[in-house]
Amino acid sequence: DSISYRDSLWHYHRMLHAAVYAMEPGSGRVRAWVGGRHHRYLPYDLVRAERPVASTVKPLLYSAALEGGMDPCTYLDNRPRVYPELDDWAPANFDHDTTGGEVALWYALARSMNLPTVDLYFRTGTDTIRDVFEALGMPLDRVGKPAMSLGAVDASLERLVRAYGAFAMRGQVVEPVLIERITTAEGGELFKAPAKSKARRAITEPTA
Repeated sequence: DSISYRDSLWHYHRMLHAAVYAMEPGSGRVRAWVGGRHHRYLPYDLVRAERPVASTVKPLLYSAALEGGMDPCTYLDNRPRVYPELDDWAPANFDHDTTGGEVALWYALARSMNLPTVDLYFRTGTDTIRDVFEALGMPLDRVGKPAMSLGAVDASLERLVRAYGAFAMRGQVVEPVLIERITTAEGGELFKAPAKSKARRAITEPTA
């Protein structure tokens, strides 16, 4: 029997796996952790698995630029360029239509533009980028590779959510809380997590 187009789609749909990780930025309480569709058949936790982060890296990178002295109105180069020293790397904007001139930092981030982001990467410098990413709990081994500015770097969903929480917490990174309370069968309390999780400053409040 031949397999229909619909059967083929359904077959591959069942092979798709996704992760869900939800954390309250204020308390650090982890409210959802789904590492895959079925642990028995795929014992692989996608929450902690490292995957290319793509453009989700941009808000973190732009935070490093702001921490390094830029401001939302700093103009960035939006002209196409080839980098011979990087094997003729030639980044481009996704739509290929918004190329040329200069654009403000805030506009480039809002539109997720690639060319201004590469310019921002070089102007910010790897030292500042590395320091900010480590402060956000996102230590990366490819900070020195310009392609990381466009998301060619791996990180886990767990680390990414924690780093993004700094925006909601005005620049502070909160330690995740996985267990709130442990009791005995009789109801006796063995453990209770503090009302507030440990937090530390990662970026300044204006940047967040």
